[in-house]
Amino acid sequence: MRLRLLALAAALTASASASAAPRGFTVEDLVAMERVGAPAVSPSGSRIAYTVRSTDLAKNKGHTDVTWSTCARTTPRPCA
Repeated sequence: MRLRLLALAAALTASASASAAPRGFTVEDLVAMERVGAPAVSPSGSRIAYTVRSTDLAKNKGHTDVTWSTCARTTPRPCA
């Protein structure tokens, strides 16, 4: 009897952990990611400008911003 209870407990634990497993990567995950593209270095070589595209899945719309960063700084700034 005790062996059956242990087997039942093990089976329930295994099924609970299987249902809590992370889901796979989906197309929606891919579309929701921001995309970085079109890098351009300034003539002096002190700045880098690039585009960042984001997508609003609910509105089915994309938006692209131009962002820049200096080579000496790690925090990028959107161009205003």
